[in-house]
Amino acid sequence: MATREPADDIAALKNDLAALRKDVGALAKTLGEQASTTSDDKMAQLKERVAALRSELEGAAKTARARGAEGVASVERHIEDKPLQSMLIALGAGLLIGKLLDRR
Repeated sequence: MATREPADDIAALKNDLAALRKDVGALAKTLGEQASTTSDDKMAQLKERVAALRSELEGAAKTARARGAEGVASVERHIEDKPLQSMLIALGAGLLIGKLLDRR
């Protein structure tokens, strides 16, 4: 039966620790790369979503501007078609607002 020397055990333990250190280093590197790839993917998805939302917002703003312009044009046409009625409506609105503000 062969007996093992403590020096042999220490050398084997050192070799095992070196291999373990190498494996942990490789694992940390792999995890770092995966985390970087995942964060890059998430950032790309976030940028795509922001671009889509920006496009939607620009479309909504364009629609709102168009509707506002249509409303102004409609009021202008009404004033041009019926100037006396428009003046009486403005006078009534002014009196009503004046009365409401007088109460304070």
